[in-house]
Amino acid sequence: MSKNQDAPPQIEDAIAEHRAREEFGIRTHTMGTWFPTASYRPVPIVWFGGALVFQLFSLAALIILLQGRPGLFLAATAALSSYVIGWWTWDRGMSRAGAGWKALTLAMLAGSWLWVALAALS
Repeated sequence: MSKNQDAPPQIEDAIAEHRAREEFGIRTHTMGTWFPTASYRPVPIVWFGGALVFQLFSLAALIILLQGRPGLFLAATAALSSYVIGWWTWDRGMSRAGAGWKALTLAMLAGSWLWVALAALS
């Protein structure tokens, strides 16, 4: 960096700043440092949120589609749906997440299924 803070930045300053950012892990696009190159790094909240939304919509669809069928049939198909969503979530990356995220995901899937099963069997 230049020693005089009031002087306009020089090209050497921009190059040094760019290299420092890259060493820190910030990649930029060829259009300039104001246009960072983003990369998607999935995190457990994304996997959990996806499972939650998919679970809610699939259980609602099952309730509507299986209306009038025996409650045990609805409970069984809801259990199968919950299992498939759990398997999909684990395959997406939840298997590498922390124990808290795993427990919360399992509790959400089991709780949603239990709510539907109790309503169907009552």
